[in-house]
Amino acid sequence: MNLRLGTLWLLMGATWMVTPAHSGAVAATFPPPATEVPSASMESAPIEEVIDSSEGGYRFDAYVVHWHGARVLVSDPLGVCHLNVGDPIRFMVARSDVGERHVLGFMSMERPEGRPSATSGPPPSFAGQSATATVDEVLSVTDGDYRFTAYIAEWHGQRIAIPDLTGGQSMLPGAPIRFMATRLSVMGHQVLQFMDVPAGVGSGGASLLPASAHVTHDVGLIDEVLKGTFSGDSYAAYIVSWHGSQVALDPGKSAPLQQPGETALLRVSRVDLPLGLGAGKLVFTADTAEDSTLAADVSASAVGSMVEGVVERVLQAQAEGYNYRAYVVRWNGSRVVVDDVLGTTKYKAGDRISFMMGHGAAGGERQVAFLLIDPKAAIPPKTEAASH
Repeated sequence: MNLRLGTLWLLMGATWMVTPAHSGAVAATFPPPATEVPSASMESAPIEEVIDSSEGGYRFDAYVVHWHGARVLVSDPLGVCHLNVGDPIRFMVARSDVGERHVLGFMSMERPEGRPSATSGPPPSFAGQSATATVDEVLSVTDGDYRFTAYIAEWHGQRIAIPDLTGGQSMLPGAPIRFMATRLSVMGHQVLQFMDVPAGVGSGGASLLPASAHVTHDVGLIDEVLKGTFSGDSYAAYIVSWHGSQVALDPGKSAPLQQPGETALLRVSRVDLPLGLGAGKLVFTADTAEDSTLAADVSASAVGSMVEGVVERVLQAQAEGYNYRAYVVRWNGSRVVVDDVLGTTKYKAGDRISFMMGHGAAGGERQVAFLLIDPKAAIPPKTEAASH
């Protein structure tokens, strides 16, 4: 199994929230990369139900409101609202396209006075663990072609809510649901977050990509092999020449490692992302025939924190309007590849950057990944004032 792809969903979800907080932006946990910049509206409604839980000092808060005749979940990413039933809540309704799926998301816009600044407290960090539960209630609504789904379940004797961020096939009450319970330390807050794990995560990475992603098989020449050991976990990456450019490749479960000068088999995926420039993302993975599906009973976990390093080299490629960007960074005495998940940053050699270092484990395998998501490089969604 390519562990990096199997746990990438958790690492991306945590990075999606932690990186904006670390850089001073307002944290949000809206759907992962979409094909267009989401349109959004600001709305308000009275709170019908409060769903909160806690674990080891970490807290989860969300609110159920009535919207377009249905119960929907309004997320409070940082758990700072602490509102009650009957209180009015302002929230953003975001409409985004995840591959061929059209997804609705709801996030609280309530911000209490005196909220700690992004520079207060220690650097953001996270720890996550896979879990299963039984669906008690399904919250669902459609608005045109857009759909929202969230699941109410019981976890450790507490009522929790698990949003479906990718618009997958809805489950029914009584069905088992697999999710990630993530503990985040962000901006002085200890936050619990729950993320649905899409069916088939770990199957060569294909299930992590939108259904509209165009995949081709190709080859490249290995120029360099980067290796290191961090907190006992091994790390390796290939720097590969591909059609006149250089890209990075996770070798996956190849043992022994290939050497410079050898041919690397590539799977190249072209994925539409919200770059605001009409461009998309090139994703490179090792082209292997092994069955790498992460079994439903295999637990997965990840821990990570924000670290800093100096850019030594920029890796970039372009094909048919799709872009790839990553950085070779000198960090902790080693050289590692930091993947720009959205491909939106424009750092250059010599720049000092902040990025997420994540340790992942699944099915007895362990691996290290370095990820970067910069929301400040994306165009903010258009908003309209409205109320319900």
